Amino acid sequence: MKETKFKLKYESPRIQIYEETGKFKDDERYEYIYRFSNPNITEIQVYKSFQFPYNLMSVSTGFLFVHSTKNGDAAIPTLPDEEYKDYKTNLKCLSNGFINRDINVVMKLRPAKYCHPNCVKDFVVGLNISPKSSSELNKKELFKHFKSLQPKFKNAKEWKKYIYENCPTHIHFAKGIDDSTFEKGVSESDMAVDYDIHDVNEFEIVKMVEKEFENMNQLVKIFDNYNNIVSRIQKACDEHKINYSTSEESKYKKLKYKGKVRNQRINGVKWIELKYSDLIKLGLEYKLSDFIS
Repeated sequence: MKETKFKLKYESPRIQIYEETGKFKDDERYEYIYRFSNPNITEIQVYKSFQFPYNLMSVSTGFLFVHSTKNGDAAIPTLPDEEYKDYKTNLKCLSNGFINRDINVVMKLRPAKYCHPNCVKDFVVGLNISPKSSSELNKKELFKHFKSLQPKFKNAKEWKKYIYENCPTHIHFAKGIDDSTFEKGVSESDMAVDYDIHDVNEFEIVKMVEKEFENMNQLVKIFDNYNNIVSRIQKACDEHKINYSTSEESKYKKLKYKGKVRNQRINGVKWIELKYSDLIKLGLEYKLSDFIS
């Protein structure tokens, strides 16, 4: 029997489309597990057909599994390019967590973008963090608890059964899922953090949270603004001999890029891309207007 495999083919903030291997009937070419966008309709719905569910997808959120059958492949038409953005650390309003509690930070530990398929649970914790000490901000202990909450699906079919029963569209799972995925454990990269701070030293605590939980090796892309922020960062990078990419570079690899300029402007806007840790090393000071594009 062929192993069940899932490969992410498309995602938006509302929809995840996976190509699934296996043997399927022609009327199961498209299998959509979804909820209507109307919050008053809470029931999970299921659609199976040889026709792509265009109309349903415009009024719902869910998981679409596409299957090739002996009568033809299940094609995925061109869909709107809606990027799903999610970060390791996110400043959110979690005000309810402060009620009747002597704390200054509330954190929600939840599954991150492209997380292990076993990651379906989250939890909220209240902390009292001093800007001079991060002793309460213990990433290892928080992750240990996060990991302990997650179910242990044995294979890809068990994961899909969970999708049928819960349709957790707020979670965006790994790009590739098969039985071997479940032999690997959940890692710290599978966990994201939403947090809220009620403290006069908010900025210092934000830096502590980001230092503890952010991926310092991730690439960040900064688009130009009215203050010419890209030129400022580029100049500082040159002075510190820090590597970066920018839409002004003209170098390219002929074989890979077929003679086209590698780094082009996006929607006509200049940009610069570098490691997050390198951006911090620059020690630049920013104005509020730097965050207005």
